[in-house]
Amino acid sequence: MNPTERVRLGRTDIEVTRLGLGTAPLGGLYREVPDEQGAALLEHAWAAGLRLFDTAPQYGKGLAERRVVYGHALRNAFIPLLTVIGLTFAVLMAISRQARIFSAVHDVDRRTYGEILFPLGVALLAAVFPHGEPYVYGVLVLGLADGLAALVGTRYGRVRLPGGKSVWGSLTFFVEALAAALALVGATYVALVAAVALTAAEASLRHGFDNLVVPSLAALLLSLA
Repeated sequence: MNPTERVRLGRTDIEVTRLGLGTAPLGGLYREVPDEQGAALLEHAWAAGLRLFDTAPQYGKGLAERRVVYGHALRNAFIPLLTVIGLTFAVLMAISRQARIFSAVHDVDRRTYGEILFPLGVALLAAVFPHGEPYVYGVLVLGLADGLAALVGTRYGRVRLPGGKSVWGSLTFFVEALAAALALVGATYVALVAAVALTAAEASLRHGFDNLVVPSLAALLLSLA
């Protein structure tokens, strides 16, 4: 048997290698596996030509999944795609803005380039912080904290901060950013500093530039933990 021979996965059109790597041990099934050893194993398996990696949320409460997804070799194959997709969407949004194709996306009550800078923020995050908790935190802050802050601010934003952002929207952003940081690193001091800094940045940046800056800033702050 050729372990790296490509075969179809069941009745799908997806091709995988005949031999795969089971990652339950990476989740601590038999003993604790240091990050360096786990990364080295994935590197070796990828370099050997394996393209089938079996993982599940039950393997170390998601630890094995995170190690597979953010492993260096696999990341190098996946993250450039995220960057390209983000840049592509930014270009499409710029064309749409100019040609008024998706007018509902661009028609807001203030001058903003947020719909263009949002995919650029994703692309920058994937290019600069492509792995681990910092990347996840950047995505959560951009997609969850910023999104909920906009909803709450629109609904209850009667009191405004200098720059136009609402008090309730910024408070919502702070709570979500703090909760996400605590869930990822568990360090109260780091989470608090990150949440305060990100809330200040989100409140002060105008015209949608928070979509570009805040995700990577979030990842940077968490990477210092």
